[in-house]
Amino acid sequence: RVVISGIGGTGTLAIRVKSGRGQNSLGIFDNGGLSPSFVVDNSAPVLSINTPITLTKGNEVFVHLRYEGAHLIVLREEFVSLQYDGSVTAQFELQEIDSITRYVRIFDIQGEGAIRANVAPGKAMGVTGIHENQGGSSQWIHIDRSAPIVSWLPNEASIVNAGPVMFGLQFEGADLI
Repeated sequence: RVVISGIGGTGTLAIRVKSGRGQNSLGIFDNGGLSPSFVVDNSAPVLSINTPITLTKGNEVFVHLRYEGAHLIVLREEFVSLQYDGSVTAQFELQEIDSITRYVRIFDIQGEGAIRANVAPGKAMGVTGIHENQGGSSQWIHIDRSAPIVSWLPNEASIVNAGPVMFGLQFEGADLI
């Protein structure tokens, strides 16, 4: 019987026994051999948080959570919170997409400002029982429902007899004119 303890790192491990270590009563030595290999995994699952949209006027956005290397995910809504800046408020729900992916669906968004999802650490476990330990926050999602403001600038002449007359326009808060 061979016992190995204190294994570290990540990879594949097998035990090799050199030939000639055992002999029978007729003086024939063993051929040695290699044990079946096994995987050593001392890595924790890794949480990645993706925020596809960081500026919206809409009432629904999604934050993608992916636990690479997870065997079991115990993330529930009580382990997720929303953080607000400004007058914005919202509701959220957690949606399971596949065995390692969850979406935080943020909906019923009211007001303006910014919002982000915070995820508690330790809510996923790898096949060897090691927990993900970082948690994290999404990028801020900016909520902007303000229309651009059009301002007329004074014309160049206050009295004209035939034209042309030129007025300037200013579009405050416009990204495209």
